[in-house]
Amino acid sequence: MQIFPRRWAAMAVIALGTLVSGTLPAPVVAGDAGAAPHLPRAPGAGRAGFDPGALLPLSARPADRAEGAGDNAGPGDWARAPERRLSPYGMPCREELSAVSAPGAMIRLTLFAPCRAGATVRIEHAGLVLEMPTDSMGALRVDLPALVGLGELSAGFEDGTRLARTVVVPDMGEFTRVVVLWERGAASGDEGVGEPPLALHAREVARTAAKGADLWHRQPGNSGRLLRGQGGRMTVIDADNGRAEVYTAPRRLGTVRLSLEGEVTQANCSQAVPATVLRAAPAGGPERSALSLRMPGCARVGEYLRLKSVLPDLKIARN
Repeated sequence: MQIFPRRWAAMAVIALGTLVSGTLPAPVVAGDAGAAPHLPRAPGAGRAGFDPGALLPLSARPADRAEGAGDNAGPGDWARAPERRLSPYGMPCREELSAVSAPGAMIRLTLFAPCRAGATVRIEHAGLVLEMPTDSMGALRVDLPALVGLGELSAGFEDGTRLARTVVVPDMGEFTRVVVLWERGAASGDEGVGEPPLALHAREVARTAAKGADLWHRQPGNSGRLLRGQGGRMTVIDADNGRAEVYTAPRRLGTVRLSLEGEVTQANCSQAVPATVLRAAPAGGPERSALSLRMPGCARVGEYLRLKSVLPDLKIARN
C-alpha cells in the first residue's frame, strides 16, 4: 500500500472543494478583517428610483397606502384597500329600482336589493301606501295601479334609504279607477286570517258589459275584456299593512254601481273596519277619503251586509 505525503492529501482536499463549489473563496485582506463581508449587489441597487420591494414576492409586499396618507407615513399608516360589500350570493350591495307603465294603466315595479333579503319596503304612489317584503334574493316585483298619468313612485327601507322614479302612464286617460285599501288589523272574515270582512263589488249595468256582471275578488274579470273596452277588472294586492282592492273600468263603459259587501261572523261582529278610498280623477291627483265602518252586533251573525251608499257610483259618459 502506497502512502502519500501529508501535503499531498491537503492539496487533494482543496482540489475537491474547488470541484464542488466551482470557485474559491476570495482571500481576506488583513486590513479588512473587521469589515462586513462583501455581498453581491442586486441589479439596479444604488440607482435613483430603485424600489427594494420590487424584489419581494407579492405576498410579502406592503398593502397599498391608505388614501390620504402623507409621504412620511409610518408602518401604521398602511391599510388594505376597502373591500366591496357583497350579498351571500356574491352580488354587489346596491339597490336598483325600475318602474315602467304596463297595459291597463298599471305600473310594473321591479326592485333589486341583494343585501336586503326579507326587508320591508314601503311603496308610495299618489296617496297609495303599501308595505311589502323582498324575497330571499332581495327582489320585489309587483304590478301597481296608476292613479295619475305622470307621477312619482318610490320605494323606501327602514334605515331611511329611498329610491324614486318618475312614471309616465300614457293610457291613464282611457280608464277610471277606484282603490279601497283595507288596513291590516281589521276584523278578519272566515275566508282567511287577515282578510277583511267586507269586499268591494262593482256592478256594471251598461249594455257593453257582460250580462249580470258583478265583479269582486272571486269574480275579477280579465285584462282582455278591460283592454277591449267591454268591461272592468278587479285586482287584489295583499301587503303587510293591508289589502288593496282595485277596480278599473274603461271610460266609455257607462254606469257602474259600487258597494261594500260581506257576511257578519263571530270573528268580525261589532268590530271596526278602517279603510282608505282613492279615486282616480280625470285631472290632478286622486280623490282620497277615509272610511270608519263598524260591523253589526253579534246578534246578527249570519246576515249578509251590503253597503250601497258608502261609495258613490261611477257614472262614466259613454261615447
